[in-house]
Amino acid sequence: MTNLTDLRPLTSNQYDQARAAALQRVQARIGEKPERKHFKREMGPLATPLDYIALVVFLAALAISSTHIIAYMTRQAQTGYTHSITRPDEQPMMNEPPAMPGFQIDLDAWARIHQGGAILLAESAALLFMTMHTMTALSRAHRKPVIRWFSIPLLLATLAAAFVVKANLESGIDPLVALMPPVFTLGIAVRLEALIASYLRRRDDISHRYLEALKVWEVASKDPAKHPEFMPLLRSELWQAIVKKNRGWEDAPTDIRRAAVLRELERETWAYDDSAVLPLSVNGHGTAPSPLNNPVVSGAAVVVN
Repeated sequence: MTNLTDLRPLTSNQYDQARAAALQRVQARIGEKPERKHFKREMGPLATPLDYIALVVFLAALAISSTHIIAYMTRQAQTGYTHSITRPDEQPMMNEPPAMPGFQIDLDAWARIHQGGAILLAESAALLFMTMHTMTALSRAHRKPVIRWFSIPLLLATLAAAFVVKANLESGIDPLVALMPPVFTLGIAVRLEALIASYLRRRDDISHRYLEALKVWEVASKDPAKHPEFMPLLRSELWQAIVKKNRGWEDAPTDIRRAAVLRELERETWAYDDSAVLPLSVNGHGTAPSPLNNPVVSGAAVVVN
């Protein structure tokens, strides 16, 4: 049971039957088109009970900070509106529309736009840019350690945080009390940023695995022979066919099995290589090319081994 020449090779029909059986097994494993929901893992919740308590503190501090920002922007909008509608040779006119062409914005609309915009440019902007800074960490991994931490989103998050602190400090109340809301909101925003980043990483992981499975499914649906499991299944079916034809070889060593299957694969693949055509000499005899120069046979040997 150690001599490969004692094994009778398969006929072409037997080889085709083994290949067809391998294709059927691949098609059975392909199944239906994968869906994104199939790749969602059962994971524990990201937030803990402490996070919910922190959220309550965050909302309370955010309400106070937003109030201070609104008051601060009211003063800034009033000063800016007076300056914008007054020419150098005129006196400010707060209750009369400016004698200027184009669309006109009254003081109330001017103030509301600045107040609402400032709210969105405060803690929410800082949280957004902090998350963007974390999610772009891989793109900065190639930098030198000294500048690896720096990014444009981090700069924008710092600018938004500075605006929040300035607006609260100029609210007119005690500095310690004025600093508490921005410190709490920005501090808890760091934890919120970590939760959001973890959620986005989970989503990206699901998308990556889903797209990989979808790619394999699309390729295998068009040509099952390109499925990653086709070659292992084909080797298995070929060996079963060999054993069926050669009784007593069921417990053959692994090396004998590989060699026998390789022989069957080489016997079929050489015909697809145009370079294997024998060049005829004058007397009509041909010279067979070296098997080492046959890319098809060499490739089959690599796959099997």
